Amino acid sequence: MAEYLDEIIADAQSRFQHSKPQKRPQLVRAWISNNVRGATARAAMLRLDAIS
Repeated sequence: MAEYLDEIIADAQSRFQHSKPQKRPQLVRAWISNNVRGATARAAMLRLDAIS
């Protein structure tokens, strides 16, 4: 499961790699909340907090 969450996070981060660094975390979180459903989105947010 951790690998899957890491893939989701990496995908979201790659989408915003050219954004301003200070806006990037907000954009990644917004993308995850809009494109990943339910418990998976919550788990991805927790994983993002853990690795940040």
